[in-house]
Amino acid sequence: MRQIGVTSLALCALLLAGGCNGLPAQGRTDPATQISTLRMKIRELEAQLAQAKDKIAILSSRLTELAEREQQLSADVNKLKLANEQQENIIKTLRAAPAERDAYKKQAEELARDVALLSQENARLRRKIVLLEQAAGKLAEQPTTVPRQ
Repeated sequence: MRQIGVTSLALCALLLAGGCNGLPAQGRTDPATQISTLRMKIRELEAQLAQAKDKIAILSSRLTELAEREQQLSADVNKLKLANEQQENIIKTLRAAPAERDAYKKQAEELARDVALLSQENARLRRKIVLLEQAAGKLAEQPTTVPRQ
């Protein structure tokens, strides 16, 4: 669009610099007609210039909107990067969880076996105590005789 405006201005300048000789001559026209023609061309160029300025204003506005959107998108990307890093850290932390769980489960099973064995040993020793107490009670009930010599 800018090129059209520059070209139009250059053409206008050439017409003005060339004077009346720059216009196509069908025989020579009078100066009033030439002035009228030039004024008409100037109005056309001014209209094109106004259109170009309007387009520049629209494009400038759009450029501002795009710059604001770029800033917003950049901020959103940074937030997403941070969230992604946090999730990666969580994943790294949780990655070891299944192995730890399995190790604790194995340890719990081993402890359960140990508890069962200790419970069995405890029950066996209690039965032995009962038997020993019963045997001791029977010995106490029997008269003790010491052989005489």
